[in-house]
Amino acid sequence: VDGDNFVKNLKVEMDPRSSATPADLDEQLRLGLEIFGEVHRTRRAVTEIAAVKKHLEQVQQQLAGHNPELLKQVSDLQAAIAKIEKGSVSSPTGPMGLEAANSGLASALRVVEGGDRTVPSQAIELYRQSDESAKARIAEWTKLKSTELPRLNHALQKAGVAPIQIGRASCRERV
Repeated sequence: VDGDNFVKNLKVEMDPRSSATPADLDEQLRLGLEIFGEVHRTRRAVTEIAAVKKHLEQVQQQLAGHNPELLKQVSDLQAAIAKIEKGSVSSPTGPMGLEAANSGLASALRVVEGGDRTVPSQAIELYRQSDESAKARIAEWTKLKSTELPRLNHALQKAGVAPIQIGRASCRERV
């Protein structure tokens, strides 16, 4: 304050109302960091998908009424992306989509970070299911990015349309 430094020792103590052991807290921290990493990966994929979807909509508008074969490719890619996002629409017990998996991971993280205690088994199970689905949907997204998207981009370039770029600028680029 006003150029002067003041030093005061601080002792951090466990809340006496908590029955958590140091092992419980170590496990809570480990699990929280693990879930946080998965939430981060999932959100990155969701953000990429949103950018590509927006660009696909722009391409669709640009091609409206022209080049039906290319419009079909765009539509097929949109359907594949929707399946990754939403999961199996035909079966409520089918694979969880990336959106639901992301939500499940975020919910499990909130529970894990919600108090100094042993992590409830329900939160661990939610994490396990959501993580499994998120990894499967991210793998599908990665495959789509390396196969279907380059095919569409090649067709777009042949038609004189700007290719779809994945990244922060993809939504703002020309169409």
